[in-house]
Amino acid sequence: IPQAGIGSDVIVGFPGETDELFQETHDFLLELPISYLHVFSYSERPNTPAVDLSGRVDARIRGERSERLRSLSIRKRRMFYDSFVGQTVDVLFEGRQGRIFQTGLTGEYVRVNVEHGSDLTNQLLTVLVTGVEVDSCRGEVVNSDSVLSIQRLREAEV
Repeated sequence: IPQAGIGSDVIVGFPGETDELFQETHDFLLELPISYLHVFSYSERPNTPAVDLSGRVDARIRGERSERLRSLSIRKRRMFYDSFVGQTVDVLFEGRQGRIFQTGLTGEYVRVNVEHGSDLTNQLLTVLVTGVEVDSCRGEVVNSDSVLSIQRLREAEV
């Protein structure tokens, strides 16, 4: 699937994770063609087998490792979003972001914001991706004639 948005969940600081093992995980994730990471620090849970494992990783180290992988995730997401700049994509709009912007998602799970005066909620529009922001792309509606409402899509299915 071209430009599929693929994420991975990662737990850092599981008992027994050494500096070398963490670095191996980091390097592996760096090389994977994934779009983003969900990073979690291991935390002890009472009445679980893992709470009794040896090799507990200090909470400070867990935090540092989590931050390293979150930084990697930001870089990977930015590269993924950059690959959409200059392309037209279909965006299903969810609603407003502030007073001016409309926000929605592509089929690849890329958040796109456009400046538009009308409420585009539950409409599918073709959008030209013009740039990348911190956690989303920005774009311009290509052709308002391409608007499809969710209601019209449902009616077409019947």
